[in-house]
Amino acid sequence: MIAQDIAGDLGVDAGEVALIARTANKRYKRYRIAKRTGGWRTIDHPSQELKYIQEWINEKILSQLPVHPAVYSYRAGIGIDDHARQHSRSAFLLRADFVNFFPSISRQSVRRLLQQNRDRIGYEINSNDINLICSLVCKDDRLTIGAPTSPALSNAILYEFDRFWFDAAKELEVKYTRYADDLYFSTKVPNTLAGLLVRLRADLRNREVPRLKLNEKKTIFTSRKTRRLVTGIVITPEAKISIGRERKRYVKGLIHRYLLGFLKNGEFEYLRGMLSYINSVEPTFIRALEKKYNKSTIMGIRKGASVARIE
Repeated sequence: MIAQDIAGDLGVDAGEVALIARTANKRYKRYRIAKRTGGWRTIDHPSQELKYIQEWINEKILSQLPVHPAVYSYRAGIGIDDHARQHSRSAFLLRADFVNFFPSISRQSVRRLLQQNRDRIGYEINSNDINLICSLVCKDDRLTIGAPTSPALSNAILYEFDRFWFDAAKELEVKYTRYADDLYFSTKVPNTLAGLLVRLRADLRNREVPRLKLNEKKTIFTSRKTRRLVTGIVITPEAKISIGRERKRYVKGLIHRYLLGFLKNGEFEYLRGMLSYINSVEPTFIRALEKKYNKSTIMGIRKGASVARIE
């Protein structure tokens, strides 16, 4: 039984694992965080003991499940810059995303996934084991934002969806990728993406598992004549990726304040992280900063050398 495997690895009693599964719905702390675009996002954070078990499930079971190569979210060694480059040479871009992505994925979808992939999992699991796992990774019979298992489960559950749309898009000379709940389609062929969107809506209406809907307010068409964004990265008309002018101005302002010693709490670590991010996305801007502010200054920030008057 899977409960005994979990218990043996975590050094607890199998009965305790079963109890945690039965009472899992009550083992979350709910809170809200502000969205960057306005409104609030509800987070259900699992208790420590439930989180340990979910992390075990991630490592031992979910890591064995297939993820389509078109997916760039929640995969080790793959960054948003890798994702953006997939669309950098296209002239036309369609971005769509799902409404309430994790909570839209039901316990039924998780059960179906595990049943279909029994041969891939390194443990012999029966129907009781599958029910136990479902109880441990779902809250109120749905995935939740906050559980460490939700990202891996969503990627695996959408494998067939991703494969279908990767192949369908390829036939139309369109590049398809997905980053979590964001879908991206790009092409060099004009007057293609609008028809593809009609097909996408119809496909989602006809799919029983999982039941996902598009957020029509966030469905956006862009082209080289407009500002194209892929997972927050700007694609320039020259087919290069960039952090964008606004971020560049903000980073320069932070560096100036760093030199004066007037950074607020948290801003220094943000600046350090941003410089590392920029180095992977747009290293030429790092070179420009080194030229403007001195290479030793930029290297000092990246290595964590704060100045005396940081507040």
